[in-house]
Amino acid sequence: MASSLSISEIRNQINSLDEELIVVLSKRMHIVKDVAKYKKDNNLPVIQHDRIENLLNFWHDCAEKSNLDKEFITRLFHVVHDESVRKQLEQISQIN
Repeated sequence: MASSLSISEIRNQINSLDEELIVVLSKRMHIVKDVAKYKKDNNLPVIQHDRIENLLNFWHDCAEKSNLDKEFITRLFHVVHDESVRKQLEQISQIN
């Protein structure tokens, strides 16, 4: 089935969605600062393996409901999580 939209219009839709993704990721990383402070104040390790496993399972469940490839979501999860850990370590070092 051919689209009635031009390639430019389709790409504009993609750009808009990409912008939404970036805004959501920014909000997530902002909250990570609060997580880092909480972990520091409560003497918790930055990396908590149970949390990682639970979160990855949550992402997989969401991916399945949205008909997204599990391998893709796993790769994306690790990129986002690695940045979250980096931000937490950075935040904790600034608190010290």
